[in-house]
Amino acid sequence: MSAKMAHLCFKSSSAILITSTFLVSMRELEMDLKKIIEKMNFHERRVMLELKRIENSPTVEKIAQQTGLDQATVMRAALGLSEMGFVKIIEKKITKIALTPEGQDYVRNGLPERRMLQALACSPLGTIEETASRAALDGEMKNIAITWLKRRGWIEFVKKDERTLLKMTENGKNALTQKSDDEKLLERLATGEHKLDELSESDREMLRLLKERKLVEIQEEIKRELELSELGRLALETGIELVEEISELTHEMLVSGRWREVRLKKYDVTAPGVPIYPGKAHPLQQMIEELREILLEMGFVEIKSRIVESEFWNFDALFQAQDHPAREIHDSFSLSR
Repeated sequence: MSAKMAHLCFKSSSAILITSTFLVSMRELEMDLKKIIEKMNFHERRVMLELKRIENSPTVEKIAQQTGLDQATVMRAALGLSEMGFVKIIEKKITKIALTPEGQDYVRNGLPERRMLQALACSPLGTIEETASRAALDGEMKNIAITWLKRRGWIEFVKKDERTLLKMTENGKNALTQKSDDEKLLERLATGEHKLDELSESDREMLRLLKERKLVEIQEEIKRELELSELGRLALETGIELVEEISELTHEMLVSGRWREVRLKKYDVTAPGVPIYPGKAHPLQQMIEELREILLEMGFVEIKSRIVESEFWNFDALFQAQDHPAREIHDSFSLSR
């Protein structure tokens, strides 16, 4: 055999070896996948099959809606699938804007200052009480209206016959024909769902004003999307069947023969259980701690002393009698040195 033929034979045998090795590894992977799929519970299988059907943005909420499961069940299944390496859980933080009940009321009836401005337009000069009455504002709403009318520069106070009257300014007259930016934003927020990152910089300035007035609230929400991994796609290609699982047999199942159609749920004996902490403080130590806390609350100060103390500082300095029971050998331990 020539050197060239030997080289070709070597290359051919190498290609066969690589191909056979690849086929063996694929068979091993398929066997491993079947073992993992066998351990999957009913809800995990259902979520996997739903992920196969949903094409765009398979969120936990969408999967729960499609399968009829609650979101907590879908999330538990997703965590199990994530541990198996079948899915990836992608978390996205979304900041939503919602109107408060007061904000919703202002959208329906108008801002208090605008209602009072419109009432003032009917009478160029009027007292606060008269104008507020025409605008159907009383109590705190009247005070809110006056505060914001003055802050926006829509009114000014004038004295006439020892009475304080309201007078509309040029800015107020202009405001009668056009709404302010915060009013427009408030009305826009009342229509549908809005996110903070969708607002322009000028709208965010107005949003801060509305938030200051407690007309809107910012809500942070975490949306979770599930994405199939390559291993998950291979698992679906291998085949996942939806089989009903039960954790216990009932008398009706045995009589009807339905037990043949269902699958008994396997228990994972390696799963971590609830941690138990059997160790407890000695009752005497508990009592000492309780007394210590009481004395500290009364104003006593805790100091550290030596473990072995002389009889003088332990008894005599405390004016304990020589025949006091605490001096007995069964209540005090003494050292010769």
